[in-house]
Amino acid sequence: MLLLRSVTVKSRVTPGLKQELARNTQEEIRRIDRELRAIEEELEKRRGSGAKGEDLARLEKERAERASRRESLLRNLEDIAGLEIGQEVVRGQVQGLVEVKPGDVWPEVLAAEIMIEDGIVLAVRDGRLLSVDLGQKTRPPEEPGAAGGEPGNRDAGDRGGSRGKEGR
Repeated sequence: MLLLRSVTVKSRVTPGLKQELARNTQEEIRRIDRELRAIEEELEKRRGSGAKGEDLARLEKERAERASRRESLLRNLEDIAGLEIGQEVVRGQVQGLVEVKPGDVWPEVLAAEIMIEDGIVLAVRDGRLLSVDLGQKTRPPEEPGAAGGEPGNRDAGDRGGSRGKEGR
């Protein structure tokens, strides 16, 4: 039987990824700043024309929501600066099909992730299968007798790479 499952997409942090994340966050902050200025102008205009309290309250609420979002983005910018090169960070999820058979171990059926570095898929990690990991430069050496026998083959339990506070 085929089932649809969520597959976690992770990126290995590189200087380029940090720059991209910071640039996108700064663009979002600038967009919110423009929206805040527009809301402030609208509030001043409506106060001067004697607008109803409901209109003013709605605009005040919008302004507070945008200001809160801006503060959250500023914290994200600090977090981005603190990312360590080589750290794995979750970027999102996609859907994928998996075949399920009697006898499969349920947590292994659901466990799947894709590792990306600079736009290149480095590894496909599936709870039941060997994964191929091309990111050998940041992995520890293989232990004697490790599954797969070749340096690029890793068993599903070995996730490789470094982890930070956002790693899993």
